[in-house]
Amino acid sequence: MKHISLEPWQSHPLSFANTSIRLFEYDGMLLRGISATYEPQVRELFKKGVLDALIARDLLVQTEISDYSSDEYPLVLKHERISTITYPAEWAPEALRAVGMAVLDLQEVLLNHGYILGDINPWNILFRRTQPVFVDFGSLVWGAATTIEQFLNEFHRYYIWPLQLAKKGLWRYVIYLVGDFNHAVQYDDALLLLGPRELARSATFPGRARIWSGEFLRRTLPESVNKYLRRLGIGVKAPAAKPSATDLRVSIDDLRASLSRVKLPKSDRWAKYYEESQTFDRLNDWNQKQLSVKQVLGEVSPRSLFDVCPSGGWYSLLAGSMGIRVVSSDVVPEMMNQLYLTARNGDRDIYPIVMDFCDPTPARGVANNWFKPATQRFRSEMVMCLAAVPTLVFGSQLSFDQIVAGLAAFSEKWLLVEFIPREDEIAGKYWEARQHHWYTQANFVHALEHQFRIRRTYLSFPATRKLFLCERNEAA
Repeated sequence: MKHISLEPWQSHPLSFANTSIRLFEYDGMLLRGISATYEPQVRELFKKGVLDALIARDLLVQTEISDYSSDEYPLVLKHERISTITYPAEWAPEALRAVGMAVLDLQEVLLNHGYILGDINPWNILFRRTQPVFVDFGSLVWGAATTIEQFLNEFHRYYIWPLQLAKKGLWRYVIYLVGDFNHAVQYDDALLLLGPRELARSATFPGRARIWSGEFLRRTLPESVNKYLRRLGIGVKAPAAKPSATDLRVSIDDLRASLSRVKLPKSDRWAKYYEESQTFDRLNDWNQKQLSVKQVLGEVSPRSLFDVCPSGGWYSLLAGSMGIRVVSSDVVPEMMNQLYLTARNGDRDIYPIVMDFCDPTPARGVANNWFKPATQRFRSEMVMCLAAVPTLVFGSQLSFDQIVAGLAAFSEKWLLVEFIPREDEIAGKYWEARQHHWYTQANFVHALEHQFRIRRTYLSFPATRKLFLCERNEAA
């Protein structure tokens, strides 16, 4: 046993008031100190096989008892370090649905051992590839009636109501509300955006849980919603018994069904696109741009790639098929939904996020130290930006210098970017509406050279387009 120093004031920024179970970064490892007060309970989790059961199903981050101890913490655990960190305000709606399902699966396993999740906030979840993994070890607690009531309440705020908003095409509101990690979608938010009828219908409290939950809702929901609930027969007149673990077990199946029933908006364009993007072995059918991108990825062999405005996601999938870890970012949730589902079906190391290139996720929390900015978390060996320059110029009104600065912020070394001249059909449509005289290849190259050296130019498709492989200047 190696004795080390783990002082509470040295703990991880996301370890809060409870000093008895704290997370530390030590010598490149993630360690969790367990005080003498909690040590018997945590050892019991290992002894009963609870943690092994969760880890075997990829529901909980890999955790083991380490060979370390300290004065404050006689038991020290070692956690798996997940390298790519995405936040709930960046997830596609289908990814949030997957997280909700994982939370229910996790809770179901815990109930078999008498435990319950004390905090089901999606900010306690990370993705390992496309698999949601729970990371807040301190949220595994003995079941209690108040905690069960809290679980059902929070599940609607964090999962049911956000997906109902996505169903109505209001994902940009979800991004804002879920970004408020302490509150998410509150009752008044859901009432305003969903309306009383849909809000009442979205409340999932089946079986015996309906009895006490009706009372819970009657005490907490606005009167306009309660009127509709009473018409549905959900409200109660007399005080109800506190919920039990059996009530929660009955509710889990209904919550799972409620998540499955939410029909998220789909685009036939993206569905057809992904049906045609499943395999990458028919090179004879590829156009010049596809061949060139594959050649570049093969020659540079980046370990990580940040794909900006990914043109449907085909090139993200191509990179993923070549063993490259990919973060793919666009503002269209329907496209990121489809990319997430496709990547999940193929177990690809791809992280689709809904994020605006013009407004990347900033740092959050006290001293901006709780949650890191996107430019730090998604910084990759290579950045790829294909067919997006006209949209960024004519749609987002960015200059070439702003575009290059934005791309450089995510690039450790390489940039593969496509320039589409105004003679091109796509750029030409923009050009007709807003004729920026400076929109020329020569000016674009000049902007690139402020931060990068152009290593090689590749043919694209159509032939008027050009692909530029660039390497960061050492001084940039």
